[in-house]
Amino acid sequence: MWNTWRVETTYDRHQVAEFLQTLHLQYDYQSDVTVEVRQGERIVATGSLRGSVLQCFGVASELQGEGHSNKIVDHLTQVAFERGHTRIFVFTSPENVSIFRSMGFRVLASTAWAALLENGFPSIDDYLNSIARHVVSTTGRIGGLVMNCNPFTLGHQYLAEHAANYCD
Repeated sequence: MWNTWRVETTYDRHQVAEFLQTLHLQYDYQSDVTVEVRQGERIVATGSLRGSVLQCFGVASELQGEGHSNKIVDHLTQVAFERGHTRIFVFTSPENVSIFRSMGFRVLASTAWAALLENGFPSIDDYLNSIARHVVSTTGRIGGLVMNCNPFTLGHQYLAEHAANYCD
């Protein structure tokens, strides 16, 4: 039976943090939006949005499987779309992947302790298909460079130019 409990923006983030602690989870006070489902005065489910990332999800153990996560994800996804985010991500534990897959999320990467999923457009598949159309030479020495350059300095420029000298 579907309960008519409403998803509402929280009025007490401290209570949300306390609720998540009972589930051995942490609340991110930097979240842009946090919503909750209450049974009387008690929080029984919650979730948050930070930018385009869904996070801080928790449902009271006795209510798991009743669709509360789905209601929260639906609500937060709508908020994200209204804010211009057409692609939504969620980090979760591997045991929760099936919950998010059932809501249309696709697994991008997973390890023994965490998984990254996406929903929306453009997807990673869209991106991979777009770069597959470009012709790339596979002769000579090919290289790539990944750097954290914030701020970009002359030292970073030197390293990039030096690395480029080793590639054709």
